[in-house]
Amino acid sequence: MDVYAAGISVKVRAQYVSEGYRYVVDMDLEKFFDRVSHDMLMARVIVV
Repeated sequence: MDVYAAGISVKVRAQYVSEGYRYVVDMDLEKFFDRVSHDMLMARVIVV
């Protein structure tokens, strides 16, 4: 994440706090897509 994106992330999280949210969950979805079976994923997406 570059410095600009990190700054935006901090601002967004600060806004969430001001809106009353109490928790922030941060996850790396990129690694999920590296490990998931794309054939299975696409089969599920097509059904929905």
